[in-house]
Amino acid sequence: MSIAIYGRVSTDKQIADGFGLDVQRKELITEAESKGLEYLEYIDMGITGTSMKKRKELQRLLEDIEEGKIKEVWVTKLSRLGRNTRDVLNIIYEFEKHNVVFKSLRDGIDTSNSMGKIMLQFMSIVSEMERDIIIETTKAGLDYRASLGKIYGCAPVLGYDRIGSGKTSYLEINEKEAKIIKLIFNLYLKGNGYKAICNELNSKGRLTKKGTYFSINTVKNILSNPLYVGMIRYNLFKDWSTKRRKGMQSKDDLILVEGLHKNIISKSKWAKVQKKMKTNKTQRKIRSSNYLLSGLIRCPDCGGLMAGVKGTYKSGYIKNTYYYYVCSTYHNKGRVVCNSNSIDVKRSDEVVIRSLKRFIEELGTYGEINTWNSKMNEILNSEDRMNIKRFLRVLVKKINFDKETKQIMNVEFNFEEDTFASLDIRYSERLRKKLLKCFEDFDIIY
Repeated sequence: MSIAIYGRVSTDKQIADGFGLDVQRKELITEAESKGLEYLEYIDMGITGTSMKKRKELQRLLEDIEEGKIKEVWVTKLSRLGRNTRDVLNIIYEFEKHNVVFKSLRDGIDTSNSMGKIMLQFMSIVSEMERDIIIETTKAGLDYRASLGKIYGCAPVLGYDRIGSGKTSYLEINEKEAKIIKLIFNLYLKGNGYKAICNELNSKGRLTKKGTYFSINTVKNILSNPLYVGMIRYNLFKDWSTKRRKGMQSKDDLILVEGLHKNIISKSKWAKVQKKMKTNKTQRKIRSSNYLLSGLIRCPDCGGLMAGVKGTYKSGYIKNTYYYYVCSTYHNKGRVVCNSNSIDVKRSDEVVIRSLKRFIEELGTYGEINTWNSKMNEILNSEDRMNIKRFLRVLVKKINFDKETKQIMNVEFNFEEDTFASLDIRYSERLRKKLLKCFEDFDIIY
């Protein structure tokens, strides 16, 4: 077994502060070579410490630990592993489950002894406090700037160009793009829906600021963005670094101030659009349990995920409801971008469940998996679609769409074919371990 040296850098400032990758690597490698130890490198570049899942090298490290390749993990400083106490301790917990020692050279942390474990928890808390102070200070500065009607942390916005940088930057109308904004507002007031507007824009080759096709959400965000009426909106999200869009504030907590930039849309037209959007908004109960494979199967044309959709049609005086999967790209951006490629929900779900049952039975020769067969069959035979979907998602998450197991969920619209018949037996042992882990995790949430 080897030791693992892990390094991470997210910004140019960290390089200037002595956290550059070259500095980290040199320090860790020098220490390892001085002790005559073999080492493996895991380096994440340009990745924030709050995004655990996006750190591919960290995920690879955890996989290698699970496979018994690593005996110790070294970092130069605890903050390189993470700035969130819970995340750091969860990672260390994974290390300890496999008897892997963690060391932070500059902090003097060594979890092979009791004092090192105490130091680890203390330093994790300090690291998180430093991060929170930086976030609070930055937010206070940005909120003050916004209260003066100035833009802050503004991503490129269709209809405007950002002139200058930093505190002196300001927005200037981009006349060509402003025509698109006006067209969107006019089309909506004429009675066009979000998807109809997308089809109109995309068919004429109109593109967003990022050079992509318009989607339903893009159109909705434009119609509801007060920037176009000359206002600055802030305090929209709380704890963005951890909650992302789930941290969206209620309307009562939003703050609107008169901006220093020129408006593209008149206040009267803006008011009409907001009133119409409010009137058209309907609260529909989404039964996600109806769509077992939503977000798990892909479009054969664009490769995008398929989304579950409910439809209705009349047969005489009778109104019938049906459910089907369609390409999410088509659903969000219209027929110009992709085809619907719709498939019947009931038929596709039955094929996948049947194939999954057969697959589990074929692996049933392994004693450990055989003990799970009765529980898995009970789940797959049940009418509780939400529970089945929960199991499938845990399964997909754990196998992580490995090349050799991707076919487990990627039915590729060929429902007559035995989805799992061609699974190469050479990978069965590796897959067996992952399935066992999947079943263990599912048992916890079940």
